[in-house]
Amino acid sequence: CKNKLKIFKEYLHEIGDPHTKCKVIHVAGTAGKGTTASLIHSTLVKAGYKVGLYMSPHTTTLTEHIKLNDRYIAAEALYNIIDKIKPAMHEIDIPPNFFGMTLAIAFKYFAEEKCDYVVLEALLGGKYDHTNVVPQAEVTVITNVGYDHTAVLGKTLKEIATQKAGIIKRGTKALTAENKPRALKVIRERCE
Repeated sequence: CKNKLKIFKEYLHEIGDPHTKCKVIHVAGTAGKGTTASLIHSTLVKAGYKVGLYMSPHTTTLTEHIKLNDRYIAAEALYNIIDKIKPAMHEIDIPPNFFGMTLAIAFKYFAEEKCDYVVLEALLGGKYDHTNVVPQAEVTVITNVGYDHTAVLGKTLKEIATQKAGIIKRGTKALTAENKPRALKVIRERCE
């Protein structure tokens, strides 16, 4: 899992480190993270900021992963970004998977659009999630911790909470709606 992030960072470096160009609000959790990310995005847009939103999964088209203010990325803009970042896939040993590519497209698009903020919804877990390549988020949000993706994240609430809390980095503000004592303890310990 650690190697997956290292390889993805190498790819992002090849395309200009777009994941370092915008202020990020990083959202993880078991349930409600998409709604939370959307609400944060809408609030910042209404406050007058230029805001990117990356969410997963899409329901019908790839463009649903990437939103700038109130509009999904246009197909033409999506194809232009793909054309720009595709050559870098040949510069690294292992190219990104589907989720890595959609996230790389989003990072590049948001950087080129000079977003004030980017709201990132974690895909799976947090600690080893592709979205966790961001060096420092402005704020991290963990909606809650429940039993999801146990084959990957762990079988216990403590193991899953450890994965979700992995998005919290030194010097980052962290918010949570979690109230289960075992999970909250893990989140607090990560903050400390």
